Amino acid sequence: MNISIDKYRILHIAPAYHSRGGGIYEVVENLSSIQSDQKRYEAIDILGLGVGDNGNSHGKKVIPILPKNCLDLFGIVSTLWFIFKKGSHYQVFHFHGAWSFQFLLTLPLLLRFRRACVYQPHGLLDPVRVRKSWVLKKIAWILFQHFYIRLSKEIIACSFKESEELAALVPCLDRISIIPNGISPEFFNKSKSKELRENKLLFLSQIIPVKNIESVIIALSILKFKYSVNICLDLYGYGDKRYISKLTNLSKKLGIGDNVIFKGIIDRQDRCDIYDRYKYFILPSLSENFAIVVVEALSRGCIVLTSNQTPWRNFWDDHLLITEVSALSIAETLYLSLKGRCTIQKGSEDIKKFNVDEYKWECIELSFLRIYQKIIDNTRFPMYAD
Repeated sequence: MNISIDKYRILHIAPAYHSRGGGIYEVVENLSSIQSDQKRYEAIDILGLGVGDNGNSHGKKVIPILPKNCLDLFGIVSTLWFIFKKGSHYQVFHFHGAWSFQFLLTLPLLLRFRRACVYQPHGLLDPVRVRKSWVLKKIAWILFQHFYIRLSKEIIACSFKESEELAALVPCLDRISIIPNGISPEFFNKSKSKELRENKLLFLSQIIPVKNIESVIIALSILKFKYSVNICLDLYGYGDKRYISKLTNLSKKLGIGDNVIFKGIIDRQDRCDIYDRYKYFILPSLSENFAIVVVEALSRGCIVLTSNQTPWRNFWDDHLLITEVSALSIAETLYLSLKGRCTIQKGSEDIKKFNVDEYKWECIELSFLRIYQKIIDNTRFPMYAD
């Protein structure tokens, strides 16, 4: 395709673009930063939540005006004014996330410029996640959510697993591209030797029920009282205080209160140091569309134990252990690994060797560039909906 993309403007729309936006924030921050660094575009702008902790970096412009809640009248008016006044200034609109009521306000962008829209749900349409607050999500689906899948020109899935889930919602296979998430450049720096690491389990993610932390706590109890193996779990991240209290009470009830420690939130710049302290990383989720923390942990030399309900069931690595979601399976896998007797699944027709270099943002950004180019090549301006 012969196109000079540097004269075009890209707008990322991300209600989760704020300090507690989790994996979505991480993806949008890294993708927009590498896009700005490559100097391929006239402008990379981000329409984010008006919470006051956004800023301009790497040459991109953050527009923090999306309303914080339904009562934020200033944010609602500012967003609608921006859409109708500035919407025609962009050639590609890249939507990130799902279910947030802010997507109801940005629906006019999709309806008017749908031929220029890219939609990336980041796993939030996962059947397991949809079951939580399903009544509200059913209403959101009817009001606005289904339009983003039905009308967007391109849909981005982070894994084959997510692409299957999206295709089951609406007939959109011909518009789905699979692009994995990447990890920040600092993860490719040299990590500490395994001999210097603590023989503990590390969990670093949102502390929410879908992560299946209860099963890990029960597994630690099994290890302690059945196998006489005493191992600790350090949890980094944020979550609902009531849920964290529930997990704390469970660990005390099972007699391993001292083995489960909630460490709280960490700064992004401290992540590599945290990974480097631990020999084991665990993510036994009931469902994941990608799980970027698995790539981060493997890049830092951790032994990673994750469930067969994540896309990593289709990969193998000498440091990657796949388990079922049950506490007994987690306990048995950990015990065998600690004793040096755990079997690593090897490659086959359906299982691919993990290669950390595939998750460099420089490579992933090129995949998005090709999609943007295809959209721009096939769009005549002004880009009104068909």
